[in-house]
Amino acid sequence: MCTSGNSFSGCESKQNRYHKITLLKIPTDIETPTISFTPLAFAKMMMLVEVNDKEVGWHGTVERQNNNFVITDIFVYPQVVTRTTVEPSQEEYNEWQTELPDDIHNSLRFHGHSHVNMGTSASSVDAKFQKDIVKMIDNTD
Repeated sequence: MCTSGNSFSGCESKQNRYHKITLLKIPTDIETPTISFTPLAFAKMMMLVEVNDKEVGWHGTVERQNNNFVITDIFVYPQVVTRTTVEPSQEEYNEWQTELPDDIHNSLRFHGHSHVNMGTSASSVDAKFQKDIVKMIDNTD
């Protein structure tokens, strides 16, 4: 059964209790992938959005289960934020990455950020970021 809460539309399955989103704009000749959140990852993401009056960014660990990508945890990286932007604090971000345990670092496959008091559609900055990330993906990811 699907429910909607706050500004996030999600489904909670009795089987896996993940919050699930079906991606849009997928070519019709392939199976539509899904993104699921563990309760921990979903709660952390919603808490970050709720308690911050400025944008905030995060990365997430992902486990792939066939065509389902499960976001298992959320990690906030060092950043400089305003009401409309979030940028990594580059030197501290690099240090943060090197200090992550290998299993976490190697499974970071998700990036998210809030849009405080704004729509949830991608901005031009978001679209460019997504295109740049896709260019870095190889066929084994």
